[in-house]
Amino acid sequence: MKCFDLDINDRDIGIKPEQVENWSQRQAARCLIMRENKIALLFLQSFNYHKFPGGGIKTGEEIEEALRREIREEIGSKANVIEKLGRTTSHRSRQGTRHISHFFLANEKESGQPQLTEEEKKQGYTTQWTSLDKIIETLDAEHPDHYVAKFINERDLRVARRLKSSKVL
Repeated sequence: MKCFDLDINDRDIGIKPEQVENWSQRQAARCLIMRENKIALLFLQSFNYHKFPGGGIKTGEEIEEALRREIREEIGSKANVIEKLGRTTSHRSRQGTRHISHFFLANEKESGQPQLTEEEKKQGYTTQWTSLDKIIETLDAEHPDHYVAKFINERDLRVARRLKSSKVL
């Protein structure tokens, strides 16, 4: 599959952008991890929305190393990374941040227990394993109120639709 490179800005989520002089940047690794024919999707109960597993890349950490760590922490699985799918850049003017997410496709090679942070526990993280069609349906039906959640929903919905149209899964 040809890697995607998607940009998302405030207008894409229905918000007027603010003027930003100096953007900060944050990088993250995210994954569509497969277990048999199902894909992991996280549900955040306190915010009432879903997202793909993944998170920030620590200083000095390689992207795939961060990806494996985040998968172990959030869903408890060990992953076999298959390929890089692409990246998204969310231009969040209210935060003055460009949030770059590197997306990968992986297979689960071993399941285990998530090692959630206290904040993730408070947010009610749970893992659901489902089909790509159901993921698109779920994300499309959600309309989060929270600024960051709007970006996450738009990002993950675009990624899921791109994968569906490319017939990767």
